[in-house]
Amino acid sequence: MMKLSSLHRPVLLSALLACLSACATFGPPSSVPPHPPAARAEDVLAADLALAKARFVELIPITEPLTPDNGGAVVELDQQRVYLYQRSQLVAVSKISSGRRNHRTETGLFSVASKDPKHRSNIYGDFVDTASGDVVLGNVDARLDAAPAGAVFKGASMANFVRLAYGGKPSPIGFHAGMLPGYPASHGCLRLPRQTSEYFIKNLPTGLPVLVLGEKFGVPHGARQAGSPAKKRPAPPVETPAADPATPPAPAPLETPPAAEPPAAPAPANPVFD
Repeated sequence: MMKLSSLHRPVLLSALLACLSACATFGPPSSVPPHPPAARAEDVLAADLALAKARFVELIPITEPLTPDNGGAVVELDQQRVYLYQRSQLVAVSKISSGRRNHRTETGLFSVASKDPKHRSNIYGDFVDTASGDVVLGNVDARLDAAPAGAVFKGASMANFVRLAYGGKPSPIGFHAGMLPGYPASHGCLRLPRQTSEYFIKNLPTGLPVLVLGEKFGVPHGARQAGSPAKKRPAPPVETPAADPATPPAPAPLETPPAAEPPAAPAPANPVFD
């Protein structure tokens, strides 16, 4: 075996330090993708086991904050699940409820745009009495239904709303707390269990990539779907007391041309599907 002289040792040490520095700069940690292009077979198996008796499971505690560079979410609509990754490692999985027929959730590469813990829909909700706050007419569409007299629109709760952007522009869809019946039931948003929604609004940063996949329960971004609103429906008729039989009927009014039908109310500036 050749022995290194005292002259060669400093040179060898310098070369070793240079190699270690290069490995630290260009090694595996920085080259690992934030998330896979789809839920892998082992991820699906882990989710099968984790979600057998739960709706949300954090598999690995997040030891460092998620960022657009080290993390991402993959939504599998056909599985009705969302997988959360950090450095391509599965850290959490949850059940979801996506858009139902004619309101299917759009697929594509999205990103987190904004967060609102107390968000309400500006399309779907109830008409409530202005004085008492009681529901006068429930489950309405503000684009189609006219408010009864003395009532105002109150949007449905979408707590812990995480809005998604597509191509850098905020989209109508996002994650939020809601009912999960076990199948697609929303108007396009991604409903989450309350626990998942609290975890997401806390840990998902702005700009985090969210890949939405699905052929059976999804449609490509921008695809036209049936069920879009036609025009505003009139308000329910107001009951009036019957005329007194002893009172002579009022004379018929002069015939006038019918008034032009008012144009449909414009869609809200920033619509939300659910």
